[in-house]
Amino acid sequence: MLDLKGANIVILANHAPSVLTPEWIKDKKILTEEPKQSFINPTFSLFESEHFVFTVEPVRLQLSAKAPSEGKYLKCISDALVLYVENFKGLPYKAVGLNFIWEYIHEKVNNYEIKTQIQYLENETELIDIFEGSSKRLGSIVYVENSPYRLRMIIEPTNINSFKLDFNYHYDTSSVDIESIKNYLREFEEKANDSKSIANKIFGEHDE
Repeated sequence: MLDLKGANIVILANHAPSVLTPEWIKDKKILTEEPKQSFINPTFSLFESEHFVFTVEPVRLQLSAKAPSEGKYLKCISDALVLYVENFKGLPYKAVGLNFIWEYIHEKVNNYEIKTQIQYLENETELIDIFEGSSKRLGSIVYVENSPYRLRMIIEPTNINSFKLDFNYHYDTSSVDIESIKNYLREFEEKANDSKSIANKIFGEHDE
């Protein structure tokens, strides 16, 4: 079973945290939900509503869905940050990250095993064999260059029948225009589906 446990967008730029007041968010229609809690100062601001957590630091902004498995909130995140960027066109944007955490649980124990082989010219090392006789579970990190983004995928065994798959789609935005940045943000739902498809291929499942 594959379940989306986390979904957020991170924007690296020179932000102004004190701007993130509930009044400003409502006035600019960034999010329509009322705040459950709010904290504002020059170095860190938090806006938390029923379905979202929005934090801003001087160099980092993150908007997360509390219930990411409900797909409608993914579009809300991308729409909100498209509006945010539209309101701050003059910021030097450094990077955009589209992030997803999937959990895969199989009903059968020990049904999957990751093996990683390190190959040299004169030597081949199977990592799992180095710890022969010990209880062990291997994970994996994969980097994929696919312009305009770089994908980092981390597969971590969390139990004898479960894995956490962490996807980061990283876009370098230091030399692109605002319209390109907004287009990257609009790919949030598409990349959620892409990460799900990759996870299903890893575990031999079919997309629903």
